[in-house]
Amino acid sequence: MKKLSILLSLAAAALFAQEAGIDHRGEVAALAFRPLSAAAAGKWGVPAEPAPVVVEPVLFTSHFQFGANYTHARITPYGFNNYNGNLGGVQALYEFKTADRIYGGMSLRWREGKETGEIGSMDLRDIDVQERIGYTFGKADALVSLYTGFGFRYLRQALEPKASAPATFMYEEFYVPVGFLYDYRYSRNFSVGLYGVWMPQVYPTLTIEPIGGARWILVKTLKNGRVEMPFTFGLDRFSNTTFVFKPFAEYWQDGKTVAKAVNGTALGVPRNTYLFVGIDVNICYSF
Repeated sequence: MKKLSILLSLAAAALFAQEAGIDHRGEVAALAFRPLSAAAAGKWGVPAEPAPVVVEPVLFTSHFQFGANYTHARITPYGFNNYNGNLGGVQALYEFKTADRIYGGMSLRWREGKETGEIGSMDLRDIDVQERIGYTFGKADALVSLYTGFGFRYLRQALEPKASAPATFMYEEFYVPVGFLYDYRYSRNFSVGLYGVWMPQVYPTLTIEPIGGARWILVKTLKNGRVEMPFTFGLDRFSNTTFVFKPFAEYWQDGKTVAKAVNGTALGVPRNTYLFVGIDVNICYSF
């Protein structure tokens, strides 16, 4: 009986050891199928899984855009019928823009086309140059830039009236832009913005070609502005190159002439009102 008890005890101990070995092997097998911390790796002698590498987006400070534009224009001389037509051209823009830094920019836009109306036709050329200085607030994903600067606009109207001789009017208008730029980066490869600028004139003049090239001072106008909504698309392969689609609307005025002849007769060139609606399509290179 005593021998039988000893044999049963030995059998129970062997069975317990076997079960413990199975559990131990099962734990090792389970560990082989899940990532290990550094401490667990040291305990079991298994290499630790490397930590994931976080890639931060590259932040650029300088941006150069160039591209083409399309504009539908409606021009209304005060007291006369509208001229309507389409303009096409090119533009370029350089900006230094990053969070909590000075903002600077310079832009050039050229466009021209033919407008028609009930009283005749008009070939219009529009050249605009603008320099900007300001400050950018915010973070990398949401930036707000406030700026002012100096601008110059050249508008050339070559009129061909049906009932009178052709004439060419050349407007040279200096103005002070006061604007804001809001940019929001929705994802790595897409951002949207809202831009607005007020452009009060400070020194507008007019030259009329048939009148010996004399330059006439115009009444300054303040109701000049432009609104843009840029949509920017990027590519993973080219992180510093993006495509910008920028719908816009613009309202501009030329002041009337105030000059008079010796006998007191006014020159009589009326105020013009321009409404421009269109889109800029640009390629942007950032560095």
